[in-house]
Amino acid sequence: MWVRVNVREKPAKVTKQERILRIWVEETTSVLELRELIERRLTEEGSATEKRSGKFSLQLIFSGQILAVDERALSEIGIKKDAMVHCLASLIVELEGQQQLTCFPKHCSVDGGRIVHILGEHFPDTDRAACRFGRVVTGASIEADGSEGVSQLRCVAPAHPAGPVTLSLSFDGGATWMEGPTFWYYDPAVCSAGYSLCVPAECGAGSLLVRDAIRRLVLH
Repeated sequence: MWVRVNVREKPAKVTKQERILRIWVEETTSVLELRELIERRLTEEGSATEKRSGKFSLQLIFSGQILAVDERALSEIGIKKDAMVHCLASLIVELEGQQQLTCFPKHCSVDGGRIVHILGEHFPDTDRAACRFGRVVTGASIEADGSEGVSQLRCVAPAHPAGPVTLSLSFDGGATWMEGPTFWYYDPAVCSAGYSLCVPAECGAGSLLVRDAIRRLVLH
């Protein structure tokens, strides 16, 4: 059977921001399979707003409800012949090798709570952005999508043990991640002068080097 998919791309940079796709499915086709069919079609046709191809972050909506991407058959949720499914699509732009993500500030206490800004190029305008500090995931919001220059994203650093972590970004709710700069956590309550990482004594002279590095980082 045929179902209609009303695709709306974000951000909308041209007048024709919506398009209707006709997708052939079976009643036993799952929501996950429908999403894959739509993604494949969009990848083949490319973005209508960005004038280029690439991977898409998709959000499916039917009868006013956001569909969980799972193994449920379309017939189970009432999607029948000629049904209309709405789809919000954001083009995921992969950074080229010479492009790098940067952030400011580059450090935070182990208690977290500090606002962090991440800079890059061509961030998609999506409400599914997220940051990951090491393995801890937190929500994020796009402040500038790069249409007028550098892209900028904002998040709040979560609490984390002292030490360096990799700061990563996701624009599809955590399905895929883009690794960014190193972010440092320090514990002022444990270490001397309030600026140092707590390094075990057996690390010897190396601990002094780490402490000096963190002290310079925090002071600047």
